[in-house]
This record gives sequence, structure tokens and C-alpha cells, in this order.
Amino acid sequence: MWHEERLLVGGELVPAEGNRTYPTIDPSTGETLGEAADASVGDARGAVESARRAFDTTGWATDHAFRATACASCGTASSPTRRTCGRC
Repeated sequence: MWHEERLLVGGELVPAEGNRTYPTIDPSTGETLGEAADASVGDARGAVESARRAFDTTGWATDHAFRATACASCGTASSPTRRTCGRC
């Protein structure tokens, strides 16, 4: 099973601070499926700042077609299979 070990921040896949990860566990079997980024408070702040910048300097807040396109492409950036975020 494929897992992305990086965070999607500002349209870029970036490692968590200190390259920290943690195992993802299948609760039904206890099997380790892969690793996920272990985001720090600093990583969260960076993501919030990036989101605020996008809100203030792009059409994110007012252009619904742009937002729908961005949401549809977010799965493409972070996964080998295309998916939409379902919130647009």
C-alpha cells in the first residue's frame, strides 16, 4: 500500500520538521501499513500561514471555479490516484 510521508503545504510536498514520521497501523490487524509525516507545531504554523496567504492573495475566497479546480488537483499532488477533496 502506498503512503505519502510528506506534508502538502503551499502546493508543495515537504517533509515534516526534522523529517519525523510515525507508523500508520491497520487497527483490524495491527499491521504497519506505512509511515506518515509527524507534523510539528511549526509545520502547522507554516501550513496556516500558507493557507492565509492563498486566501488573501489569490481567488481562493471568491472564485468558486478556481477553488473547485484546486481541490480536484490536490489529490493528484499527494496521491498516485486522482481524488477530490469533497469540500468544494
